[in-house]
Amino acid sequence: MTFLNPLMLFGLLAAGIPVALHLLNKRKLRTIEFSTLVFLKELQKTKIRQIKLRQILLLIVRTLLIVLLILVFSRPTIKGFLAGGLAESTKTTAVIIIDDSYSMTAAGEQGESLQQAKEAAAGVLSMLKEGDEAALIKLSEAGSPNIQFIPQKNLAEARNALHEIQPSAIRRPLRVALGKAAAILAASRNFNKEVYIFSDFQTSVAEAGQNAAKIFPEQTHFFLIRTANRPIHNAAIESVTLPDAILETGKTFLVRATIANEGSFRLTNHVVGIFQDGVRVGEKNVDIDAGKHAEVEFSLIPKQKGPLQGYVMLEDDDLEFDNIRYFTVNVPERISVCLIGSPADTRYCSLAFSTWFSDSASNLKITQLSFDRLNSAILSETNVLVIASFQGLTAERAAQIRTFISNGGGMIIFPSDRMDIPLFNTDIAKPLGMPEIAGREEIQTAANQAGYIELGNIDKRHPVFMGMFEETTDLRLSGSVQKQIESPRIKTFLRLLPNPNTLAIMSASNGTPFLTENTAGEGRVLMFSVAANTQWSDFPLKGLFVPLLCRCVSYAAQNFSSSNNLLCGGELSIRMRTLPDALFHIDAAGKNEIIAKAIRRGDHSIVHISQTQYPGIYTVKNGNTVVQKIAVNIDPLESSLLTADDNKIQKLFDMCGVSRPQIRSATLPQDIRNDVTEMRLGSELWKPLLIAALVVLLIETILARSTKRESTAFSAKSREI
Repeated sequence: MTFLNPLMLFGLLAAGIPVALHLLNKRKLRTIEFSTLVFLKELQKTKIRQIKLRQILLLIVRTLLIVLLILVFSRPTIKGFLAGGLAESTKTTAVIIIDDSYSMTAAGEQGESLQQAKEAAAGVLSMLKEGDEAALIKLSEAGSPNIQFIPQKNLAEARNALHEIQPSAIRRPLRVALGKAAAILAASRNFNKEVYIFSDFQTSVAEAGQNAAKIFPEQTHFFLIRTANRPIHNAAIESVTLPDAILETGKTFLVRATIANEGSFRLTNHVVGIFQDGVRVGEKNVDIDAGKHAEVEFSLIPKQKGPLQGYVMLEDDDLEFDNIRYFTVNVPERISVCLIGSPADTRYCSLAFSTWFSDSASNLKITQLSFDRLNSAILSETNVLVIASFQGLTAERAAQIRTFISNGGGMIIFPSDRMDIPLFNTDIAKPLGMPEIAGREEIQTAANQAGYIELGNIDKRHPVFMGMFEETTDLRLSGSVQKQIESPRIKTFLRLLPNPNTLAIMSASNGTPFLTENTAGEGRVLMFSVAANTQWSDFPLKGLFVPLLCRCVSYAAQNFSSSNNLLCGGELSIRMRTLPDALFHIDAAGKNEIIAKAIRRGDHSIVHISQTQYPGIYTVKNGNTVVQKIAVNIDPLESSLLTADDNKIQKLFDMCGVSRPQIRSATLPQDIRNDVTEMRLGSELWKPLLIAALVVLLIETILARSTKRESTAFSAKSREI
């Protein structure tokens, strides 16, 4: 047993007061014998003994009452077999987990949540004594394999490290930090093992893992300190997406921003602005109810080729970290096209590219060859493959094509007469998720029927067709007229098997897909169901052929969506097919410079960067050439201040094999000390002792009244005698 207020034990001296009073009341009197007293002694001997026994019991009860009251104020504790002296000498290993994510910048009545956490954690450090040790884990660093969390006995250094904690853009779930804490405590020899978690306990942060395992020692105790927030005004940019488009200088493209009202009040006329290369180019107002979302679209016009950057920004509110979200786009400076097939197979494709090249300052580079000359070196310099003939396709070259597509390359396919359909289905279509070819079909001429089919449905909202069917004004018709296309006459086509992952951009009049799109890895595949010759159809002779083929090439060459999905703390992997092994300089949002070396892997190079702790635009340079710009943003889940309830938090600990009695929760920092003391030294006994004192007081009252009544009755009878 241990006493938390041992000085009060000196009050036990007061237990001698009833004994002293009892002794003082027993004065020695001279005995004078009367004849009648002889009879009185005989008659009342038994009664006198009963009165004396009651007086002794009353003395014991009053002494016990004083002892119990003194013990209540001295606050004794007990911890199983652990005696008080041993408890005082037992050492403690404390692991302090601080949630330093940006949501902790929210303020409550007691100030900013992170500052509340730091002050409460400092109070925990002050309770440690000489010989104890503490380990500090910042939630943002919990997932880093390069950081070792080692408990230290120099508590002054721990306090300094605690004082230096600042909000971090990196978000990590609590289960990651708990894994680090379990490893620290498993290696500790100290008897007392404690884990302190200071967090706002967002719903997303408290998510439990998939696999349950008992990772903590039995005697580990957990203290959860939840910081308090107040109702706030907060709009957050949840996402910025760039709908698929063909990016060209001087032509508009869309930027779509999703705005979430994560606050407690309705937002009215909240300003949303968009910036392109640091200049505000658009602004809109939105009204959003609490807990709802709204989408805002902006139109931007690239003014130059190459990587471009921008961001969407909200007006200031109670939380600033989620008021800006970055994005990047890339307007290709040059598209390298590898045209595969014999001169006869590629004739019309070559003419189309020549027409495109001569119409404007084209950025095309055309390489024409047959399948037997295709290799990894050529693929590394290519943006788009245009296959007009499959003669010479082998399993090895099919594997090279699959790798090319997965790494971000584009491909446009025309079938051919000499196509090995089983090989295509097995080695290209199936691995890339494309529709397999059921066979080749010819339109049969019948009585009163044409021996061909024409185009049917066209998805005019697809980026390939944007601008191709724009309305023009015809004054003679007093209104606008939509451009019409001259449909090709299709005599032979491929019958494709249904595929849920395939998008039919154009269909024939009989419902057969004419042009399909598939994505595989980071690349795109566009496939026509007719050959690029006049035997299958007159498609190459129609006015649609040249613009459609060229826009398909532009569309297949561009894939900018992946560069806007990186979150702070994630690993940045840059694939490059056109650059050799070299050193790259990365400007990390203007706050840090990183030097990385590209690693050659087959027909491409990869640069890995793990230092993405700052939100913003990361500019990758090879010498003076800007290779790529990548947007790094804060996890949008950080904006939601909805907190996990006790059941969800317990589920997280259940996955770690921690039972409910091992966990104590507090909402105020000052509540920690009593909980820590009770779990470290034992359970306090002042409550049961106080109840016992009240019971003893009741017994004392009953005994006192009974003794007084008996004494009065005895005195009255004695006077009668």
